[in-house]
Amino acid sequence: MNTRLFRHEKIVGKEDAGERLDTWLTIFPFSDFEPDLAPSRSVIQKWIAGGFVTVNGKITTDKSYSVKVEDKIKLEVEIGDEFPIPPPEPLDIRIVHRDPEFVVIDKPPGINSHPMPNDLTGSVVNFLHHENIPQPLSGNPLRPGIVHRLDKNTSGLMVIACTDRAKATLIETIKRREIERRYIAIVFGEMKIPSGTIEAPIGRHPEDRRKMYVVLTGDGKEARTHYKLLTQYIGFSLVTCKLDTGRTHQIRVHLSHIGFPVAGDSLYGGRRAVDRAFRALNRFDKHDPDFPAIEKGILDIADILTADRVHLLHAAKLSFPHPVTGEIMSFKAEPHDKFKKVMSILESLPHHDIDDNFFMENNGV
Repeated sequence: MNTRLFRHEKIVGKEDAGERLDTWLTIFPFSDFEPDLAPSRSVIQKWIAGGFVTVNGKITTDKSYSVKVEDKIKLEVEIGDEFPIPPPEPLDIRIVHRDPEFVVIDKPPGINSHPMPNDLTGSVVNFLHHENIPQPLSGNPLRPGIVHRLDKNTSGLMVIACTDRAKATLIETIKRREIERRYIAIVFGEMKIPSGTIEAPIGRHPEDRRKMYVVLTGDGKEARTHYKLLTQYIGFSLVTCKLDTGRTHQIRVHLSHIGFPVAGDSLYGGRRAVDRAFRALNRFDKHDPDFPAIEKGILDIADILTADRVHLLHAAKLSFPHPVTGEIMSFKAEPHDKFKKVMSILESLPHHDIDDNFFMENNGV
């Protein structure tokens, strides 16, 4: 079995003081890159017991050690490259473009970008195997050509490398911010500002490890999201977002941070906030002839949003240089049926179009 050396070193910050060593290591060394592929706590405990962890230069085998501010903790361990291969699966994923170097797909909500270590089914990677799409020879088989991912319940465009050359080039393209990703989202609240930039660092939430949050003080990572209001509805807004950085849950965190959570996103307030839509009805006279239709529309949307965990967030446009020729490749994808259904209801009610030509070429944030 081939192995590779994994080395990570970090100094404990104030926000983590008192955390158990095994818990701290489970969260931090891996989550900055890919939280869903972090090793289990039991694996971390075995590494601690095996002497692969030092605190301030000294080996510690105490998994329950309480980390202290300014502790310098280092993990150095060899990790095997052999992983179980995800089985092929036919999934309802549309191939938008197929090229010897890469493919672009339109991922529906409810499908993971890659398998989880404890569940090797139901992901984009399983679909790639089923479609006999070539994948890079090197790297983790759980995410062989995945150079950027979408959250499970976010839909839209993804580019996947088919060769080592394409993978390396696309990763560099992302690092240089030469890949353009544009999303559309239906959010709770009637946005007044037509456009803006949210520049707020993002880090792992200190109390809920499933979540990210805007870090006002500490070691958050730089994150920048540009947004533009497309249409203002009763209790909702349709916005487009352009990413300068690609932090975990970035759009969801940033929009929630400014008070407009993505509709349907229970993790960041997009489900509980449905009450806000009902409160928007208060400005209408119940005797207004339009009131029954408006009330029914809001109720219908509430039913749709509480039926499952789909986010009304869609990666609608993707543009990047071809990894070999350098030609600019541009793609777009219409949102999924549930997104369209909510849109149809909102469009049937009084609304104010700010910019209704999002899918026109060169319509930017």
